[in-house]
Amino acid sequence: MVSPSSHSPEQSPPRKSKTLLIRLFLWIKRFLDERKLPYVANQACRVYFRKEKSSRRKCQSILQTRIELDGKQLKHFLQTSIGRQILAKLSPLFHFPDQPNSAHGLRQLFVDMAGKQEGISLLHLLRLVPEQMQINIDQLMATAAKIQTLVNHTNQLLGEVKTIATKNIHEDQVNRFAELPDLRESGKYAVFINELEGVAKTLLYQPEPLPEKTFVIALSHGLGAMPEDLEAFAIHLASHGYLVVTPQHHGSNSDRLKLMLQGEVDEVFPFSEFGDRPHRITEILDQLEHLNKKQFEGKLHLLEVGVMGHSFGAYTALTLAGATIQFDHLELACGENSSEPNISLLLQCQALGFQQELQDLNDPRVSCICVWDFVGSEIFGQQGLTPVNIPVMAIAGSHDITTPFALEQIRLFRWLQTEQTYLVVMDGKLHVQNLRKWTQAAGLKITVTSPHKPSVQQTIFTQNIQALSLAFFNAYLLGQTDYTQYLCANYGKYLGRSPRNLYMLTNEDKAQFKVEDSSIFLPT
Repeated sequence: MVSPSSHSPEQSPPRKSKTLLIRLFLWIKRFLDERKLPYVANQACRVYFRKEKSSRRKCQSILQTRIELDGKQLKHFLQTSIGRQILAKLSPLFHFPDQPNSAHGLRQLFVDMAGKQEGISLLHLLRLVPEQMQINIDQLMATAAKIQTLVNHTNQLLGEVKTIATKNIHEDQVNRFAELPDLRESGKYAVFINELEGVAKTLLYQPEPLPEKTFVIALSHGLGAMPEDLEAFAIHLASHGYLVVTPQHHGSNSDRLKLMLQGEVDEVFPFSEFGDRPHRITEILDQLEHLNKKQFEGKLHLLEVGVMGHSFGAYTALTLAGATIQFDHLELACGENSSEPNISLLLQCQALGFQQELQDLNDPRVSCICVWDFVGSEIFGQQGLTPVNIPVMAIAGSHDITTPFALEQIRLFRWLQTEQTYLVVMDGKLHVQNLRKWTQAAGLKITVTSPHKPSVQQTIFTQNIQALSLAFFNAYLLGQTDYTQYLCANYGKYLGRSPRNLYMLTNEDKAQFKVEDSSIFLPT
């Protein structure tokens, strides 16, 4: 069941730890056969982590977490290129003597487990493992070491962000924001919601009455989401006088995920989506120019436009701002020897399938962008972000494991060369604010049972993003310089309240970082 690797890594784990882990696996297997799941999780973590109570609790939570999935949906997903990527990354951890390709054996094992009442969990994996399958202990420990390296590096960088922001805070300046307009509150305009004529399923949030000079902001949703998911941000900005459009990215919305899970399409999203997304925004701006006199009395100002995007939508915003895809850089990150534990590579590496068409995606009308939970550090690389010369606000969550802070958000902030660059870090913020709503919209049949339940209310993050994006666009789209006073560490302190603190850095703060850039996972 447990075997050493046939190829030893360059830095072998300590023999004592390896021996302990092998014994632990064998001990767990014996008790799992007797169906003593909670006892096994508790004792296994107690043996391995001894007196480290915090680590023991996390260990027990991971071991006892159980995922129930629909077997057919899982099978369809694992047949996509993203599913195959996952299997390729996991297969070195296992060896099937009867299967020349471990990925095939692992796919069948996962599908079989999904059909069982117990679902999928690490402990159930050990109990259901056929006797002919072996666990590659060397690879397992090497992978765990890489993950721990990422965790440690993330904590170091987050610590530096907090230290730098705290140095810039002046309490007397924090308190005065209570006397200024509260940007979290709705504006004076009524908001009417319609579909944009000529562009199917694009929602239009229109302030009433239209200001004489109305600025436009486009909001781009993430993978598996819908325009309606951004409604809170769209209504808030429209109530302050902006015309807001939220396009439907048909190739990467929740309807597309439904089709994939039903086996009606072969991929999670088509590779062309890397070009279709920014082109969609450009198409909408062109249509607004066409309708300006007829429908909006010529009041729309379309020479300078703002874009706001979440996750895949952040990629969309940056391409419109001039960022260019660096395929040579991306190929290295996606190669077989890549050792970076970055979940967002599952999305980024898909761009390699459509590279010949991804040129000239920028739109000169885009004059500032606000992105959160950014994905694209390997797509763009430092060189690809160099052409971006407009104001950028990047918002990150400390608890985002989908687009890791140390590998995505901090790289974006440190690599951008524009002087008006801001980084906002929100303690406790996740990548998806409402996971249940997201899975239901995609038709994903999944139940996660875990002793650890997230207790963080995500509403506060929505309100803070509303306030920060409004200040940013007022300052750099409307050109109202009074709003730059909100774009500082003092306002971050004002918005954040322990334990949900908020830290804001500006371009001048980059020089204060002592931790090296997070290129810590080199090809092996």
